[in-house]
Formats: sequence, C-alpha cells, structure tokens
Amino acid sequence: FFVITFYNGGAGSLLVYLNLIKFIFKNKKLINKIFFINVIVGPLSKNKKKVLKVFSKIKGVKVIIDKLDLSNELSNTDLMISSSGLMFYESSYYKIPTIFIKMAENQSIDNYSIQKFGQIIVLDKKDLAKTSKMGRLIVVLVNNYKRLKNYLSNPQFVIDDKGLSRIIKKILK
Repeated sequence: FFVITFYNGGAGSLLVYLNLIKFIFKNKKLINKIFFINVIVGPLSKNKKKVLKVFSKIKGVKVIIDKLDLSNELSNTDLMISSSGLMFYESSYYKIPTIFIKMAENQSIDNYSIQKFGQIIVLDKKDLAKTSKMGRLIVVLVNNYKRLKNYLSNPQFVIDDKGLSRIIKKILK
C-alpha cells in the first residue's frame, strides 16, 4: 500500500483538506498504486468531532486522533501533506516527501531552503482552493514516487537524532 498522510499541526483543523482528499478518491484511477490516506488529528485540533464524523465516512481514510507519538505513522508514510510548522523536521528526519502548506505567518519557509533538506515544495494556504491542480500534483508525485525518493535520498543538510548528544558534548568540553 501507498500511504498518503494529511496533518495540520497539533491545533489546526483538517477540514481544509477535505475537498483535496475527495478529489484524490474521485480520481483514484489516475494513480497507479493501491493507496490509502491517514488523517492525523492533533490533540488541540479544531472541530475534532466534525473531522472524525466527516473523514470516517470516506472509505480508504484512517483517522488518527489525539496521538502524541506519531513515529509509527510517519515511518509508514510515503507522501505527506502538512502545515509547514515543526512537521518540517519530522518529515525530513523520516525522509518523507512532503508538500508543506503555509497555514500561518510564522510558518514562512522558502522552496530553496527546504530542498537543501531533501524536501520538495511549500505552498500557501490559498493554494488549497485550487483542488484540481493540487490533486494532479499529488497524482504526479505518487506515480513518480521512485524518482522522487531518489531525488530526496541525498539532501545537503541531514536531520538526525543526535542533536542532544552533540549539545552535551559541546557543554562538557
């Protein structure tokens, strides 16, 4: 299975992705893989009950709610669509190709910078209104996944899990 994960931060509403997810399933014949979608609802997300009700009706969507440790879900994700907050570092660490959506002013990041970390693209929240174009972009990325993963396999900057040990080593010098 090919797993596409949608996430909007710990407090954002995932209803902004509803039309895009519906588009993907409506056009699933264009995708050359068997896929399903994870929707991760953060602990402080808005409209939790509505999100759960709406997305649980869509066959092929798994709703993950109020989970603090997302390592299992992220390690099994092939493509992510996420707000461009802290998930940037998580998806870079797990080497997940991600379409980042700038949902707030404090999430400003440019495409040139993210490519140095092996990521692919940052879009603005207003781009979600272009459902057809966003959906076609996702279809292209899924259908060319091997090529995409090859591109992402050798980033200029690598995020790892050794930051704490490096800090301690510097302090103890």
